[in-house]
Order: sequence, then C-alpha cells, then structure tokens
Amino acid sequence: MEIKKVMNPKWWLIVLGALGILLGSGNYIDAENAAETGWGDDATEHDVFYEQAWGLMTVGVGITALATGLLVTGKPLAQMAMAGSGAQLLTFALMYQAGADADYGFSTPEMMGPPMIILLLLGVAGYLHKDGE
Repeated sequence: MEIKKVMNPKWWLIVLGALGILLGSGNYIDAENAAETGWGDDATEHDVFYEQAWGLMTVGVGITALATGLLVTGKPLAQMAMAGSGAQLLTFALMYQAGADADYGFSTPEMMGPPMIILLLLGVAGYLHKDGE
C-alpha cells in the first residue's frame, strides 16, 4: 500500500479528533482518579479541577481536529495537520518538562511518548500532502 494513502491527514485528524473528545471527556468525568494518578493519594480539590480543565481543553482540541478533518480539504488540510501537530508537540514537550519538575504522575515517557509519536505522524501526513493532492 502506498504510504501517502495510509498517511492521509483527513483520516488522521478525524481519528485523533474523536480520540481527543473521548479521552478528554473521560478525564473530565473521572477527574478524581486522574488527580490521584497525577498527584498521589493526597490530591486536593484544586488537583481535581486541574484534571477537569485539562480534559475540557483536550475535548476542545479534539473538536477542532475533527472539524478540520471533516471540513477542510487540499493544501489547507495538510497545512493544518502540520500546524496542529507542531503546536501540540511543542505543548507536550513543555508540559513534559514542567510536569517532571513538579513530579506529576502523567509526565513519564510511557504516558507522553505515544501521543507525541502519534502527533509526529500527523505532521508527517500533512507534510506528505503539502502540495494538496
């Protein structure tokens, strides 16, 4: 199978958007458990709020990715895939460092690595279609 067919930014954005909505909603709904994972058994109400806010932000990014995949075509779609990928990769890299400094339970290579790899692949998909075909 041709690599460009597999690396179609439209489907990557749709799938990643749906995952963002699903996982962000789960983080919002189950914020108490997420706070315990992130901050330990002595997580406070502030920590629970932080997890809810992070979940809602993830839902917003997911909706944006899903809408982009469904509504944008051609060269602008590829450009959005690359821009979104780059922005989220930068955010994850900075969050990883900040979270590691704060001993945040989600700032581990096991937790941050897979999403960063998927975001990198989204950027590659956009790059492969940068000429709009």
